[in-house]
Amino acid sequence: MTALREGKNNLLRMRQEIPLSDVELAALDDGVSALESLLSRLAHVPTPAGPTPLQLRDTALIQIEAAD
Repeated sequence: MTALREGKNNLLRMRQEIPLSDVELAALDDGVSALESLLSRLAHVPTPAGPTPLQLRDTALIQIEAAD
């Protein structure tokens, strides 16, 4: 999943940094849409360990409080 997110970010960065023709922009936008769709579907597929990526993401965040 991380590689897919990186791929999406790379496509978005390319869209901002490289001058592209209308056809190239359309292809890039299609790629971003395809990656978003895939990430959405995979979010509910269990990993080999059992939890889904959504469940793993929810437990990965840790609240950090400022020291006094």
